[in-house]
Amino acid sequence: MTIRNTTDTYGHVAKILHWLIAIAVLGLMAVGTLMEDIPDKVIRFQVYGIHKALGVSVLVLMLARFGWKIMNLGLPHHNPSHKPWEQKLAAAVHWGFYALLVAMPLSGWLMTGAAGSTVNWFGLFVVPNISAPDSGMREVYAEVHEMTATLIWIALAAHIGGALKHVFIDRDNTLKRMLPVLIFALLLPVSAMASDEMEPIAWSIDRAQSKLVFEGTQEGGAFKGEFTAFDGTIKLNPKDPLKGTAHILIDLGSVSSQNEERDTTVKEKDWFDTATNPTATYAVDYFDKTDIDGNLIARGRLILRGIEKAVDLPFTLTVTRAGDVLTARAIGETTIKRLEFGVGDGQWRDPAMVGDDFKIKIDITATATAPKD
Repeated sequence: MTIRNTTDTYGHVAKILHWLIAIAVLGLMAVGTLMEDIPDKVIRFQVYGIHKALGVSVLVLMLARFGWKIMNLGLPHHNPSHKPWEQKLAAAVHWGFYALLVAMPLSGWLMTGAAGSTVNWFGLFVVPNISAPDSGMREVYAEVHEMTATLIWIALAAHIGGALKHVFIDRDNTLKRMLPVLIFALLLPVSAMASDEMEPIAWSIDRAQSKLVFEGTQEGGAFKGEFTAFDGTIKLNPKDPLKGTAHILIDLGSVSSQNEERDTTVKEKDWFDTATNPTATYAVDYFDKTDIDGNLIARGRLILRGIEKAVDLPFTLTVTRAGDVLTARAIGETTIKRLEFGVGDGQWRDPAMVGDDFKIKIDITATATAPKD
């Protein structure tokens, strides 16, 4: 942590000023609503004295904060994930708060002088008045003071509401940038709970690094092949896989098993019938966690030759990060029965010729932009 603000967070001075003012203002607002009803005149007089001294302190702290704000203008930067209207609204509330937190103690100080009273700063010295006694102006200053207090309550509600939105809805680091280390540590469990329900991350398949392989048997002998053309969309956050989805489109005409006759035959009507059904689709409805960290199960449906069947695909997932780029590698396999999809129909139905079970293996590499903390 630095003394001055940085592009990413607030420094020590800004945080200290923020929380000193926040605590003082909350105390002033609470006491201000109650002190008129204190029955004991002596205690009420003493509370009024503390209230006035604390109010002047807030005014001085606000002027210091304003000066520090000017020295660190533009820092930290707005979160780029926030929409322009959100940034403008946040700036308006921010500067509005500044104005109100200057107007409230200033109007109180003016009201004190207009009432012919004084501000004694916690018994240490008397603060000079900036207004002469004037009963009429006292009423004006009192109205401004009360109106400003009401506006501060409204702005405070908006400010707190916005902070909670950043934690529980946006799940970004906006609140963390102003939290002292101690408060952040106390709120860490709450932040962790919010982080456990993150939105899915959108991944782009790296075709050059990805493979979709199948293994089967022909007349008792094993053979393998692959689909060289496939693509799709994957949305998955490993921390919250239930919200994930995927839609993979496979070009059946791209089949290659290193046997020209077999590759030609498999595209014909009794097999894939690529003239009518050129693609197959694997649609993942959600991802399940397993007892082993990094092991997931895609719960999806394979649509082949117009026939749809549930197909689960267990896989291991590893994710690495380099700067703002995430790279994920998923390796897994499952088994499907070709005859359930009408693949190899007619004279090819006999499993002695071509086995019914086909093992599907994936080795998918995908990249994504890391979400903001």
